[in-house]
Formats: sequence, C-alpha cells, structure tokens
Amino acid sequence: MDCTGTLITHLSKHVECTDPDCVDFDTDRHGFVIDCYDVAGGCSCLGAQAIAV
Repeated sequence: MDCTGTLITHLSKHVECTDPDCVDFDTDRHGFVIDCYDVAGGCSCLGAQAIAV
C-alpha cells in the first residue's frame, strides 16, 4: 500500500514522513518526496549544517 504522506529527506540522509502512521520510508511508496530545504519555514538540520562548516 502506498503512503499518502510526503517523504522528507534530510542532509544526513535521514528521512521522515508527514503521515504519522507511516512505517515504510521507501521512496517508491511515496507520491511526493522532497528535500528538507524545500519545507516551508526551513529545517533545523540546515542550521546545524551551516554551524558545522
């Protein structure tokens, strides 16, 4: 079964889904896959990456 949420990929290669019931984070199961920098308001891992550089 495909997930109806959006899969978000982070710089660390960690992924999360906007559907709280999602248990399979395979990109093939998601109709929408975005990078975390495309999230409205930004992503906290982007700030951590800038500090680490």
